[in-house]
Amino acid sequence: GGGFPDDRLASDQWQQQQAPAMFRASCGGTTADHLMRNSQDRHMPPAATQRQMPPPVPGFSSAMSLEEASYGVPASSANSHCGGNQQSYAEATSADWQQPRLIDRRLSSRSVHQIEQLGGFERQFTEIDHAVDSLEAALVHQQIAPSYARDHLAQLEARLDKLQCHGVDSIDTVELQSGRLEAKSLRKGLTHRGEAMHERMEEIFRRLKHMN
Repeated sequence: GGGFPDDRLASDQWQQQQAPAMFRASCGGTTADHLMRNSQDRHMPPAATQRQMPPPVPGFSSAMSLEEASYGVPASSANSHCGGNQQSYAEATSADWQQPRLIDRRLSSRSVHQIEQLGGFERQFTEIDHAVDSLEAALVHQQIAPSYARDHLAQLEARLDKLQCHGVDSIDTVELQSGRLEAKSLRKGLTHRGEAMHERMEEIFRRLKHMN
């Protein structure tokens, strides 16, 4: 009779008390974990509506030029045929570029300066190489159009020309004494590397001609 509502209330209270333990026993984990997963599931869009995007390419963003992404320099600053200000490349070996280089303490200050400049140019060569890597990867994943890739590859080639003409070639090793051999070796290595980078870029340009 009158005890039924109380019995049902007691039963409901018992089920509420036992539910977390029953859930943990059957599904594993805590009730908080379950509630968190449910909350996340409710906010997840259906799988069919999720847009499948190609994997991102490290170091590349279509919102900015490769020149800006790699160097923080506007693309318009890269001029072909070794144009521009020679001093800008001496300034490019600032703290952003420099890494500690082990240099013999017996070298003169002039030799140390020249070798450090060559080290800065070497790091910029590496940055250009990485930018070309990113561009090629973006082409493979169809993240950029061939025309876009062609424009930015031309900018990278112009920067390489300028770096070689007004950077590496401007280093005079004739008057050096203590560090002449090391500086000469670094300069020669960078010259050969620049030639190889040009050949790689020309090969990419040839491939781009056959892409629409």
